[in-house]
Amino acid sequence: MISFGLNPGSTMSFSNIHRDAAVGVALLGVSFAVGVYIGKKYFLFQRKKSQKIFEGHDDPRRVYLLRLSLREHPAAKKLRQQLSSITPRDVSSDAAQLLGNLAKLIKSQRVLDIGRSCGYNPLVLALVLPADGKVTASFSETENSSDAKEFWREAGVDKKIDIQVKSAEQTLAPSKRDLENERIWFDPKVVE
Repeated sequence: MISFGLNPGSTMSFSNIHRDAAVGVALLGVSFAVGVYIGKKYFLFQRKKSQKIFEGHDDPRRVYLLRLSLREHPAAKKLRQQLSSITPRDVSSDAAQLLGNLAKLIKSQRVLDIGRSCGYNPLVLALVLPADGKVTASFSETENSSDAKEFWREAGVDKKIDIQVKSAEQTLAPSKRDLENERIWFDPKVVE
C-alpha cells in the first residue's frame, strides 16, 4: 500500500489506478523511446552542415541586418571606414557595439582595452561610458592611435581615453603605488 497523503488515513494501491491513466503513461513512455531511437539512428550521426549563419562579410543578409541594427556614432563610422582601407584587423562594428552595450549594461566606469585595435574599439567604448568614465587602451605602437585621435576629438571622448604605449603584460602589471592605494580596477577587459 502506498500513501499519497490526500487524506491522513487513506491509502491507495496500484490496483486502483485508472486504466486510462496507465495506458496514457505507457503511451508516453513508448513515444519517448521511439523518439530517442529515431533521433539516434537518423539525426545524431549524420554529418552536420556548417554552423555559419553568413557566408562572408559581404553576405546580403549580414549587410541587411547591420544596416537595420547598427547604431554607430558618425565619428565612429568615419573612423571604421578609414581603418577598413588601411587594415582589416580591427574589431568589427557589430562586435564593438555588443561590447559597448555590455559595458553600458553593467554601468562600467573604467574599461581596459588590450589588443591590436587601431582606435575604433576604444572610441565605441568611451561613447557609452559616463562623463567620469575612462578607457585605458593599450597600443603596441604609437602610430596605431595617431589616426584615431582626431575622431576621438570629433566625438568628444578624447579626454576619456588613456593611451598606454606598452605591451599587454606591462599594462596589466599594476604599479606598487597603485596597489597600495587600491586604484587599479577595471569593469570589463577587452582583449582582442
